[in-house]
Amino acid sequence: FKEVGIKGELYSSEFNRSFDTRHSVCSIKQDENGKFDFKIDGVSHVNWFRKKMNEFREAIGIPKPRQNRSMRL
Repeated sequence: FKEVGIKGELYSSEFNRSFDTRHSVCSIKQDENGKFDFKIDGVSHVNWFRKKMNEFREAIGIPKPRQNRSMRL
């Protein structure tokens, strides 16, 4: 598939908000299992939105959420 340059707002249903982009490149790539994945700037759209949300949180002074990997008994 052909890569397409975009600018504007992209909406994330995971975070319930839109993110601005000015010079992003979108494409659809097929993995080895035959499944298609929507890529923004070469990364999965899910990871792109999570990265943008982390950047937004850091900009307003909210620390990145820590992942709790400890076991509780």
